[in-house]
Amino acid sequence: MEDAIPKDAEILITIVFDGILGINGDGFYLSEFFTSNKSSRYLASTQFEPASARKAFPCFDEPALKANFSMSIVREKKHISLFNMPRVHSIPRKNNLVLDTFQQSVKMSTYLVAFAVGEYKGKSKLTKSGVNMTVYYDRTSLMETVDFSLDAGGIILDYFNTLFEVSYPLPNLDMIAVPYHIAAAMENWGLITYRKPYLVIPINSGYGRKYRAASVIAHEIAHQWFGNIVTMLWWDDLWLNEGVASFMQYLGLQAFDNEWSMENFFTEKINSMMSEDFTNSRALNQPVAVPDFSIFNGVTYAKGASIVRMVRGLLGEKAFMNGIKTYLNQNKYSNVVSDDLWQALSNSSDDGIDLKAVMSIWMGERAYPLVTVRRNNSEIQISQEPFILKNNTISRTTPITKPLNMSVVKDLLNYMEKETDFLPWFSASHSFGILIKLRLKDTKPEVKVLMGIYGESDQEDKFKSERQFPKYSKTFH
Repeated sequence: MEDAIPKDAEILITIVFDGILGINGDGFYLSEFFTSNKSSRYLASTQFEPASARKAFPCFDEPALKANFSMSIVREKKHISLFNMPRVHSIPRKNNLVLDTFQQSVKMSTYLVAFAVGEYKGKSKLTKSGVNMTVYYDRTSLMETVDFSLDAGGIILDYFNTLFEVSYPLPNLDMIAVPYHIAAAMENWGLITYRKPYLVIPINSGYGRKYRAASVIAHEIAHQWFGNIVTMLWWDDLWLNEGVASFMQYLGLQAFDNEWSMENFFTEKINSMMSEDFTNSRALNQPVAVPDFSIFNGVTYAKGASIVRMVRGLLGEKAFMNGIKTYLNQNKYSNVVSDDLWQALSNSSDDGIDLKAVMSIWMGERAYPLVTVRRNNSEIQISQEPFILKNNTISRTTPITKPLNMSVVKDLLNYMEKETDFLPWFSASHSFGILIKLRLKDTKPEVKVLMGIYGESDQEDKFKSERQFPKYSKTFH
């Protein structure tokens, strides 16, 4: 290069690149399906998450390095081609080929780029929010088998548009059934890929099949906001994508069918989180040097969703949703870390809760807390320890400092009227043994912190000053 490039100059770099069309479900790959007469057909599609876009085109393959992508695809006339964005025009070429050119994409991460070429057909509808939604399927499937997915997708997309008050930014949302997919689905922006059973639903399908399909659809559409519009800075904060989307999917499910109550079905996430956390325990937030599929596990999804639900319960529905809207609006087309979410949610609360301080404990520790409550006549003793199995590497002597959320009844009559007074979150280490004692006196409970018995003598004073309870003495009434 003869001359220096001026600062902030825009340059065009052309690179000749030969990629590999694989068969293992990663990168740009082929998958096979069969017609009714047993003839084989192929779909070429992509799976770039977490770091396989580099297998299809030269790029800096990191989530923080976002760009606008332009795409042209040459295909045979009998095929269709798809990209994240709508097609602008098609130009016939020699040898029965067609050149498709697409709109330039919004600013997005490389792992969200997607394209597909195959002998497929589609069925479309316009959602109430004006998005053109199309379900694409191979020619062996009947058109009516995509009606359920098309209806669910449209309702859920419209619901999230209203709920988040951040409009879905693309003119299209395509969903395509892929013969072989390494995951249940992938949230590529504007072109979601699915395993066929989650998108092609026969009319006589049972309740369970429809519920599982709607769950996956709701999860992937939630990702259009959590992961696509706002993206984690690096893979050690993957839970910001997967955990939050796993929580939001239940809101979307309930919007699609109000018989699918969020609270009823959320128990499956709780059970999944507990199972994963005591058999293969890991912190929700931990360093990731080289991203691979091992980071997509039950802790990331289920424990992440459970923590989001817990925070919603702490803040209340209104403050929680206000914080979520702020988080999305302030970070559109950008990258975030966990503290950005905690800050947005903290700012939405009138109670002055510092979620960054509180949640750092939940994010950084393995296992989940087992709270044991023992009643001895008029006394209630509460203790806390990590829930572990015999073969787990966590010791029972390992301190766990996750907060306890206490609801204390001030007056029995008020309790009967369902009015309670809440003590805010506070940290309590199980290594102190008996932590809290509630002594019932007539109708008014007396709450005493007994950390000083097994710990330092200043624990109670420290608790008071840190949590700013000037109206309370060491014994809370």
